[in-house]
Amino acid sequence: MNEKLAVDLGIITQNHPYKKNDGTVIFKRDLLTIWQQNTGKKTTEYKEITTALALKKIDSWN
Repeated sequence: MNEKLAVDLGIITQNHPYKKNDGTVIFKRDLLTIWQQNTGKKTTEYKEITTALALKKIDSWN
């Protein structure tokens, strides 16, 4: 997900511990679900990926 958007929407905090690169941040879907339940808001501005793909992306960032 776009890191700035995730922060602006309040899904994650600005000083989050999640892996990021070039404006993209990877975090568990659970965070998005909790945000949706707590705020009643929804967003389609994210792409779900498998754990395997997330790990490959993070590896490529290092």
